[in-house]
Amino acid sequence: MADSPVTEGQILAGKYRVEKVLGSGGMGVVVAAWHLELEQRVAVKFLHPMALEHADTAERFRREARSAAKIRSEHVARVIDVGIMEGGVPYMVMEYLEGHDVSDEMQKHGMLPIADAIDFVLQAIEALAEAHAAGIVHRDLKPANLFIAHRADGTRIVKVLDFGISKSLLGGSVAELSLTRTSTLIGSPLYMSPEQMRSAKDVDTRTDIWSLGVIMYEMITGQPPYSGDSIPALCASLLGDTPVSMQAIRAEVPPELEDAVMRCLAKDRSERFSTVSELARALAPFGSLSSQLHVDRASRVLGATDVSLSGTPVNAPLRGSRPTPNPQIPGTIDSWGRTDAPMGTQGEPERSRAPLLVGLGLTIAALLAVVLFLGIREPSAPPSASASVAAPPPPPLSTLATLPPAPAPAPVQEPQVLPSAVAPDPGAPVVRPQEPLSAKPKPTAPAPGFRPKPVSPVKGTGSSDLSDFGGRR
Repeated sequence: MADSPVTEGQILAGKYRVEKVLGSGGMGVVVAAWHLELEQRVAVKFLHPMALEHADTAERFRREARSAAKIRSEHVARVIDVGIMEGGVPYMVMEYLEGHDVSDEMQKHGMLPIADAIDFVLQAIEALAEAHAAGIVHRDLKPANLFIAHRADGTRIVKVLDFGISKSLLGGSVAELSLTRTSTLIGSPLYMSPEQMRSAKDVDTRTDIWSLGVIMYEMITGQPPYSGDSIPALCASLLGDTPVSMQAIRAEVPPELEDAVMRCLAKDRSERFSTVSELARALAPFGSLSSQLHVDRASRVLGATDVSLSGTPVNAPLRGSRPTPNPQIPGTIDSWGRTDAPMGTQGEPERSRAPLLVGLGLTIAALLAVVLFLGIREPSAPPSASASVAAPPPPPLSTLATLPPAPAPAPVQEPQVLPSAVAPDPGAPVVRPQEPLSAKPKPTAPAPGFRPKPVSPVKGTGSSDLSDFGGRR
């Protein structure tokens, strides 16, 4: 660990135990450390002691920490802590990533599959969309700063690293503004835009779009669009040469994809894509099915700021026109129907009437069922005049043979028709009215020990039966 300002086993800030060096660059070194309190591995980035000799180096380092902390995308390495060691060496604690960068991926496989290359760029665009919305330009995008890590489920995820030379478009302190006015060449020349080579302070978000174009060209064809044996030769090639056609190097490259890459590499930045979300929409057809998620997120993040240089929102509908749904993006579903349904007269999506009609039909069917049920029921027997008099329980079956037949009840006669009551003949046969079968009660067994109570005969009749009118004839 000769290049590191710390040694293996050293405890940093009382809670980070240094394990090993992960990488070293021109300005700093990254080591793996163990968080003693959280019991998890982290990455700690330090500045080289020699780098501290430059007055603006420490400020650039602090800017990287602030820029990364402002971006909460999962495609940016998360900053956990910052601090200063004894001796004035600043450090930054970040999440520990396992994997390799896109540069290692190209060295291993050469030309990458087109869908994989586009997926890598679209994930980086999601992170850049949030950075650009916060007014931050990366200015140092290159394959080595696109790290391919792994999620818990094993899928790969791209993390954008190293915001150390990022520029804020929203202004800042005098120290921050002085960093953008430096005459030092900032960034990686192979991936720098022409305007950044001329002046590092005269750049905007479109310099990151240029860098993405160079990265895509190299991942798909296996070689950069511009090259040179020295920085002056590279600058001359960038300013005067035209890149070789991607289809001449790799025949299966779609013409629309090459057009999108070449538009990123337009030397006049006004001819490039205005925003990374606009670039993402152009690349979406060439990525995997899951890449559409990154396009949607980038568009939502830049929804309020996704405007062209003229101030008009990119792909905005004309005033008074209705928005046309994107056929590639299926509409979401709400409780009434699709949100991409035809628009109503007031500009709102028309609600589906199918649930209302179904509910109305079910209600009518239920009412018809009730009416039919009541209509087919047999009418109950009309209540008799003696309904208020409780009828005695039926005699047991064993005594039915011993009881004499009861005479039929005398019909109620009108007074003006019958001048006098005539007693019926007790020996006349009894004719009982036939009751409906459905209204006839089912005989129940008498209680144990039950005996019918003898009934005294009625005077003058010689019969022991009572009529239905309480013994009166």
